[in-house]
Amino acid sequence: MRKYSELKLILRYRGGDADDHKLDLYDASKSMKGLSQILHIVSNALITEGEIKQRYTSTKGVDFYFESARKGSLVETISIIIDNEILKDLALTSITIPFWEMMKYTLKKSVGKKHVPQSRTVRRILKNNPQFDKKIAQALQIPLVEFHRPVTSDSSVEISIERLRGEKIAEFDVETLDYVSKDPDPIYETDIIGNVTRFNVLSLKGGRIYSVDEKRTITFVINENLDSIQRGILSTSLDRYTNGLPSSISIDAYVHRDKTGKIKRYQIEKVQPRYKD
Repeated sequence: MRKYSELKLILRYRGGDADDHKLDLYDASKSMKGLSQILHIVSNALITEGEIKQRYTSTKGVDFYFESARKGSLVETISIIIDNEILKDLALTSITIPFWEMMKYTLKKSVGKKHVPQSRTVRRILKNNPQFDKKIAQALQIPLVEFHRPVTSDSSVEISIERLRGEKIAEFDVETLDYVSKDPDPIYETDIIGNVTRFNVLSLKGGRIYSVDEKRTITFVINENLDSIQRGILSTSLDRYTNGLPSSISIDAYVHRDKTGKIKRYQIEKVQPRYKD
């Protein structure tokens, strides 16, 4: 018979309607969905020693259960059931400290706060995965925005994730919402190399471009003052790409990134061909 370890997570909402022991149903459901995604992503990163999920599928060997409400402003209990076979894979006798330290580190890091993990397991994962911070922040950004939904509706609401004995793992409020929601100002960059893979031929206002540096396609929009010659270069790049011909172009653009540094879109200000007719 398999044996399991059980941890308890306390989710506490304070302020606004939460002080009357209630939350808007839509806001609460969004917040719970975000929390579910956060728990799956973080626990998977721990038990796989650094693998970051980008899709919110279930985590093998770990289950999460919603328990009946407790007295308080608005307090819910989440049970975390972990298959002890996972402990063998991680060479651990207990999952408790690594789990909570991974939760503390990833959640605080993702809202711009610092935490030095006290778990050797977590420190090893960070050491062996140099891109961990960037990837976990990217994976958690949308779930964290959803988790903050009650704060979005009422800035007086505060949320905390706690252990059963009262230790706070992470706290969330209007400032952490602002951190996960707002992207940095765009930066003007020159000589970005790529080729157009999609162009809206009706509006000629945007499309997608394959970035050589990023090795992926990225959405672009164009400055409304871009002249017809440069718009034609974008269109020609797409035509040449479609026909299997050299189609590289160079763009100068305002580059919009999220907080993790991932490029979201280009706002093109200048275009030059690099292909030869």
